[in-house]
Amino acid sequence: MSDILATPTKPIGTGATNSSKPGSSNVDVKVPAEPLCFLRPEMGEVIVVPAEDANAVRSQYNKLSDMMAELHSANSAVQLCET
Repeated sequence: MSDILATPTKPIGTGATNSSKPGSSNVDVKVPAEPLCFLRPEMGEVIVVPAEDANAVRSQYNKLSDMMAELHSANSAVQLCET
């Protein structure tokens, strides 16, 4: 895991901050999506999911997200019926 958090030897891109030309301070960067990293600001911790487990985590996340969307939709329907 220490190799994941190691400082890169060469920069991913360059840019200028507070530049006078609009959009010139943006740097387009393409990096692999793995490993997945989740920040828990309330705990001050970072959770790192290895690349080999990333698809399983994404799949579970999508299932839970769909379930929450269905729950909110059902709650909205119940509230409409009550009024």
